[in-house]
Amino acid sequence: MPAKYVPRAYTLEVTVQTGQKKDDDRRSNGDVVDLINRVIGSGRSGDASASVRARVACYLLSGDWKIIFDTEEARKFAETNTGWVKRVFT
Repeated sequence: MPAKYVPRAYTLEVTVQTGQKKDDDRRSNGDVVDLINRVIGSGRSGDASASVRARVACYLLSGDWKIIFDTEEARKFAETNTGWVKRVFT
């Protein structure tokens, strides 16, 4: 099996501060990933968002969410096109 480069997680992740506690948001991590991918995919204005995929969502004890994307480019796209945050987390 050939060697494969695996990027560090922190180069792929964003943190979304929601100000909510888990009692207020009872969605599973998988539900949040699915919703992010649907919202980003539905807002396609071109080919850029076609390759943006969230892979992991993790609820943090602070009430924030950590989202890990496929690639660093996907993370950068998600950071600069933030309309999905409001649609997913409000």
